[in-house]
Amino acid sequence: MIPVIPDLSDLDAWRDRSTRNLAAFWEYIPRAMDLPCARWEDSWAADPGLPVAIPNSATLLRPLTEDPAPELVARLDAFYASHPGGPWMLWSAWPTPDLSSYGMILAGQIPLMVRLPGALPPAPQELRIVEATDAMTLLAFDRAMIHGFPVNELHAGDQLTGRLSDPRALGGPLRFFVGYLGDEPVTCAASLIGEQEVGVYMVATLPQARGKGYGGAVTAAAIASAPHLPAALQASDDGQPVYARLGFQTVAPFTLWYKPRA
Repeated sequence: MIPVIPDLSDLDAWRDRSTRNLAAFWEYIPRAMDLPCARWEDSWAADPGLPVAIPNSATLLRPLTEDPAPELVARLDAFYASHPGGPWMLWSAWPTPDLSSYGMILAGQIPLMVRLPGALPPAPQELRIVEATDAMTLLAFDRAMIHGFPVNELHAGDQLTGRLSDPRALGGPLRFFVGYLGDEPVTCAASLIGEQEVGVYMVATLPQARGKGYGGAVTAAAIASAPHLPAALQASDDGQPVYARLGFQTVAPFTLWYKPRA
């Protein structure tokens, strides 16, 4: 079936598509590992129990108003408090009321960026990009992500002290890509293929390999996992110019809150 692609000015459509893809992304790896996940009509939550906040994430599926906010935060508090781990995050594609009175801390806003289907640039010749289909390559993905983002809570020097992925998540709509210089993994990206969009996540490049087009190339590989679909991502400050060169455009802000685990 040929997907219907909304105009970039259709904020409601892109907010709905991106939030559902994001919610499915956060729960995909924990669900494959039989870790806690919960689905409600207004939000989905996933809890890999990591010491870093971002993977312990809940995603709003619709706008949040002031009246239901206390119950939502209390429900998410109870969900995350029932398992050990670090802080948790709440993602919203819509403006939210002030949640600070419920113990939440505003992490800021990042742009939702969308790219319509189209030609992608070739990767630099020296960069070898492969899809992770086994445990060894997936470990290389984690190394590039944890050291490149960086996720300081999950490494001590060169040694990883935790993982963001798991081999049980291989073989489905969530796909992992690693870029190598020789035998060294230097960049990575993941994609989650939905029915109407492909979400791009976990893009990172080691500091010494930045500024050479490697992050853009591995992002293009993630997009190419479903080239007929529009691509959506939530961009970091460093990533925005990289994605803009690939044809992504900003359509709306995402608001991020976090809270220490009770």
